[in-house]
Amino acid sequence: MAKKELKFRKTLAFKLTLVIEAVLILAIVTVTVVHLYRELSRIDDDARARMNLAVALIERAFNTLERDQFEGWLQEIYRIRFNTADYDLTPVYVLVLRGQEEVVVASSNPRIPVTDAAGHKLEPLEYYKIDVPNLARVNAHLTDPATGQARYLLSVGYSIAGYNWLIEREIMTAAVVAGIFILAGLVVAVAVSVRWTRPVQALAQGLGRVQEGDFDYRLPVRRRDELGRLAHDFNLMTEGLRDREFVKTTFKRYVTKQVAEKILSQKEAISLAGEKREVTVLFSDLEGFTPFAERHEPHEVVALLNEYLAIMIDVIFLYEGALDKFLGDGVMAYWNAPLDQDHAPLKAAIAATEMQGAIATFNKGRLARRQEPVYAGIGITTGEVVAGNIGSEKKMEYTVVGDKVNLAQRIEGQTDRGQILIDTTTYSHIKDFCFATPLPPSRLKGKRDPVEIYVLHGLNRAAERYIASGRTDFLVEA
Repeated sequence: MAKKELKFRKTLAFKLTLVIEAVLILAIVTVTVVHLYRELSRIDDDARARMNLAVALIERAFNTLERDQFEGWLQEIYRIRFNTADYDLTPVYVLVLRGQEEVVVASSNPRIPVTDAAGHKLEPLEYYKIDVPNLARVNAHLTDPATGQARYLLSVGYSIAGYNWLIEREIMTAAVVAGIFILAGLVVAVAVSVRWTRPVQALAQGLGRVQEGDFDYRLPVRRRDELGRLAHDFNLMTEGLRDREFVKTTFKRYVTKQVAEKILSQKEAISLAGEKREVTVLFSDLEGFTPFAERHEPHEVVALLNEYLAIMIDVIFLYEGALDKFLGDGVMAYWNAPLDQDHAPLKAAIAATEMQGAIATFNKGRLARRQEPVYAGIGITTGEVVAGNIGSEKKMEYTVVGDKVNLAQRIEGQTDRGQILIDTTTYSHIKDFCFATPLPPSRLKGKRDPVEIYVLHGLNRAAERYIASGRTDFLVEA
């Protein structure tokens, strides 16, 4: 029976255009309104502040000058510019009243006559009583300096023709700018929509070629647009997939547990191709293991290594370290790769301290069984290395290489029984959390100059909140 051919409509671009344009319009209108409100508030506050200054000057002059001097002074106040570069706030009249009708002082600006609708010039008291276009007023009570009681009402009128023009200009400008951005947004929305739908269509066509085999998972086809077509072709693709290629190829190449888990859970967050990273490297090695192996049967040596390494791995994993490899009786681990980690040097130092503590507990059990105890030295370095895939198509591993890796192994080779040695970079990161003393500079293989090394004696209480095991018995008091 032939499968029914589904028909799809190309409407996704239109829908995306509508959504994007709606969001852009909402954003542009919101920003425009907020900006306009703030700008108008700023202009209004500025105008009020300027006229309040004028009123304060007039009030002070009224209280200090004689009446005829005050009226002469008012003619000078009309010449003072209270306006800005954008609008004019020149005073039009000054009126001082006792009560509501008794005029004490009535003065007007001769340069700005105010007339009514019939063209007759208005007097200051008329200004005060009626609303005149493009004229605003500020009223204030004048107090008696001796008693502090209000005796007069001061009314100052000023021209707001330029102010109103500025407000209208701001509104018009905001509307024009918003309109331009909305039109530009429409062009962008159309371009983005077309750009988004073309890859989807191409992907749908490419996935349609993968139609071999069988796979159980299906996507529901609920749409009749490009996304519906993509879901339909995905189902055709899954019929040809026998297993999950990503998981399959990953586990062929990566054997480290943490690396594999991070690849699977955060594939897009890590780079496995090769990159420079600052990592903390830890080398641990059993002291005198070769003579031990010569004195014991092979099955005893293997049993010891398995038990010892299991304990070390548990501690490393507890502090989010990546187990790189086993070197016979040695262990190499690192922090801050392939993903970024906070406090990597401190986590490595705590892990090393707990590893030595775990070895001490391990030895108690061996001594109780009348078995020979074991001891390990640990070296830690911090610095830039190259992290990435090393190997071939048949066998590949993610690891770190570089001078700091070699230095960690060299430093571990300088350890005495149960000792933890760290380099200066690691010490600079953890010095506030530990007790450590420097050794005399050592000459290490492969190093031209002597290397300064610190002995890590223990951790202080500042490191307690980073301890994952909950143990505090190994913390050292100051």
